[in-house]
Amino acid sequence: MSTWSWRAPLLALALLAATSCGGHRGGREHHRASAVPQESYVALIGRLDALAASAPERLSVTRYGVSSEGRDLVLATLGRTPTSGAPRPAIVLTQVVHGDEYIGVVDRLPAELLRAPREYPNIASLIDRGGLLLLLPVVNPDGYEAVRRENAAGADLNRDFDVRRYADRLAAAERGVVSYSEEQRSVLAAYVAAPKATQPESRALVEGLSRAIRAANVRVKIFIDYHCCQEDTRGALLHSWGDTVTLRDGTLAPAHVERYSRASTKFARAFPEGLFGSGVETIGYMTFGTLDEWAYESFSQDGALAFTYEGQGRREDRQLSHHARFLDALAGEVELASP
Repeated sequence: MSTWSWRAPLLALALLAATSCGGHRGGREHHRASAVPQESYVALIGRLDALAASAPERLSVTRYGVSSEGRDLVLATLGRTPTSGAPRPAIVLTQVVHGDEYIGVVDRLPAELLRAPREYPNIASLIDRGGLLLLLPVVNPDGYEAVRRENAAGADLNRDFDVRRYADRLAAAERGVVSYSEEQRSVLAAYVAAPKATQPESRALVEGLSRAIRAANVRVKIFIDYHCCQEDTRGALLHSWGDTVTLRDGTLAPAHVERYSRASTKFARAFPEGLFGSGVETIGYMTFGTLDEWAYESFSQDGALAFTYEGQGRREDRQLSHHARFLDALAGEVELASP
């Protein structure tokens, strides 16, 4: 029984032989806005603040920056903040980097985990060992309020993170070492050439999350960025890197391939109809420079795995317990993670 007393088979599509590369993602997007009901941003943050006030020893809510239009950017921390000793593990969850893709997972997980701790024993154990869950429920509050993909400045925040790896990948492609289609190479070149961290929300996330990690003395082991809503998807978990074609195509380190493979099994148990794989396998295109890729590049040396979840826009609010169970299964692997 937890001493931290709370009161919450691989499925993949066939490889697409000819992936189109329109838009910023290196592929053809079939995007629609989420149909999950959403409250105002003030109400959402007020709900988290009230929950933290009811369980101050277990949950805290802090402000790590402000949006383009001056809205607070919020970080919720579940667990006791370590103050000394060896670094402890952390799981980081982000949501609504695209303002019209709210699925009601990250902001509602704290209440679920506090409500029914015995249902999620691995998360309880993680917290008992001094681990933390760091939750960023709305990365793009201005877009959330406007139900718009971009932020108030019209920027796609999920292309504003600096993933340095892609400059090397582009150079390798130009030498013929790495193979991309002409359109993919064009999209990649545009990403590499573009300024990065140009928006207050993306800058605040990088700086605020880094501050929180240092202050809490934790190491990120799992990172999941929650999105929706692709046409024809039953819910898909995408592993980094965004230009990976298959899990075992040589892009990822062997140790991470095996851990991602185990994660796919856990995902299938929680979401029997869900898809797991690369962006090409699951949603039909490559991605370059996304938030989960920034996280993977930043934290994989500490043993982190990073994912994007592409949700089902009409049902995610009804399957919160599935997300919590999958997260609990991943938490059971955290102690096995190593750089």
